[in-house]
Amino acid sequence: MQLTLVLGSIEWLWTVFSLTHQRIALGHLHRVRRQVLELAYYQGLSQTEIASQLETPLGTVKSWARRGLFSLRHALQDVEEDDVNRRLAENGLEL
Repeated sequence: MQLTLVLGSIEWLWTVFSLTHQRIALGHLHRVRRQVLELAYYQGLSQTEIASQLETPLGTVKSWARRGLFSLRHALQDVEEDDVNRRLAENGLEL
């Protein structure tokens, strides 16, 4: 039972770590690219729906999404461990 509790805690901690890492990386993106990705992934909107909501041509939304994903990939690689540790500490957590 204790092993299950430890493994569950590790999984929970890894989830928090991953989400924190992603949030930090999203914060490094240009505002419109971040907005498009957040609308798509957190609100489940299609690119057509995003274009309508932002009153922007569909092709522009597609470009923002593509560039945003490319930038996000690089931002995730560039996020310093110290940033993640600082964010975790702000939430009362430590690695």
